[in-house]
Amino acid sequence: MARRPLVMGNWKLNGSKAFTKELIEDLKTELSDVKGCDVAIAPPVMYLAEAEAALTGSTIALGSQNVDVNVQGAFTGDISTEMLKDFSAKYIIIGHSERRTYHKESDEFYREKIRGIKTSRFSASIMYR
Repeated sequence: MARRPLVMGNWKLNGSKAFTKELIEDLKTELSDVKGCDVAIAPPVMYLAEAEAALTGSTIALGSQNVDVNVQGAFTGDISTEMLKDFSAKYIIIGHSERRTYHKESDEFYREKIRGIKTSRFSASIMYR
């Protein structure tokens, strides 16, 4: 079975509730005729609920900009695959150059993330350097 191309955008550490809703409404209009690929967005985790609501009835999928290797515990500020299951998120971005640079995340750490993602219902969108 051939894999469908995925076009996925994220807006990093930017935005607001209003920005998220407005951007998604614009994307739904502009991308309504896109064929031949899947489309997904990955807003900041703060705005996953707003994005999920705004995407209702759309073919645009929801994703997360990051995930931790841990499922629960004292890992302040991190998000787990279990937490993401509370949303309709389908994809998780890992390996972004900014995470590698500013958070010193390594290839081994990404291998751990991939193992965790594989046991969940998500697809990993892996960024390469």
